[in-house]
Amino acid sequence: MGQRLEDKIAIVTGSGRGIGGAIALAFAREGAHVAIAELDDETGDAMAKKIQSLGRRSLFVKTDMSVKGEIDAMVASVLAEFATIDILVNNAGIHLMAPFLEVPEEMFDRTMNTNLKSQFFCTQAVGRHMAERQQGKIINISSISAEIADPGASHYCVSKGGIQMLTRAAALELAEYNIQVNAIAPGTIKTKLTPWYDSQDSVDYCAKFVPAGRFAMPEELCGAALYLASDDASYTTGATIVVDGGLMTQ
Repeated sequence: MGQRLEDKIAIVTGSGRGIGGAIALAFAREGAHVAIAELDDETGDAMAKKIQSLGRRSLFVKTDMSVKGEIDAMVASVLAEFATIDILVNNAGIHLMAPFLEVPEEMFDRTMNTNLKSQFFCTQAVGRHMAERQQGKIINISSISAEIADPGASHYCVSKGGIQMLTRAAALELAEYNIQVNAIAPGTIKTKLTPWYDSQDSVDYCAKFVPAGRFAMPEELCGAALYLASDDASYTTGATIVVDGGLMTQ
C-alpha cells in the first residue's frame, strides 16, 4: 500500500512549529514534499531540515503572510522549485488578547491581515495555479472561535468567522476546477499561542467545558488534515471538521 500523499507538493504556512509544523511533518511522512512558508528564520529552516531528514524535498521560504506581495513571491518560489502545487494549508495566524472596548486599530489590523487576509490571498494565488491544472486541495485552519465568542478575543473571533465564510465562498467558486476547499476548526491546542495550557486555570477549564477533559496536542489535527489533503476527500468541499474534544457539543 502506497503513501497517501506520495510525491504531492504541499505548502503549509506558519509551519515552523505548532499546528503547522505537525501537519507539515505528517504530510512528509505520507510521502509529500513540503514547502515551509514561515516568518521565523530559525524555526522555518529547522522544519525544512526535519522534512529533508525524512527523505522528502523541502523548501523554506521566509514569508510575512500578512503582505500580499510576499505571498505572491512565496508561491512563485515554490513553483520555481517544485513546478506544481497540489496542496495548500493556510495555517499562519496570531492570537492577541484585549477586551473588546480596548482593542486598538493596530491590533485589529494585524489580526485580520495575518489570520484572514493571508488566507484569502494565498488561496487566490495558489488557486490560480490549481485552476490551470484542474485539481487541488486547500485546507484553512479556522477555530471553534468562529462559532463561540471568546472573551478578550473579539477581533480574533471575527477573523476566524471570516475564514469560515472564505472556505465556503472559495469552495463554491473553485468547484468547477476540481479544487476542494475545506477547513479544520480546532479547540484549544497546546502550542506557543496558548502558554497557559499547563496552568491550574486550564485544568479547571477542561474539567468544566471540554468533555475529553484535556487540551489537544498539535499532532491530533493531522488525521483531519491528511483526510482533506488526500483523494479520500474528493467529494468533500466547503466543509469544516471540528476537532475540539467535544467542546461544541455543549
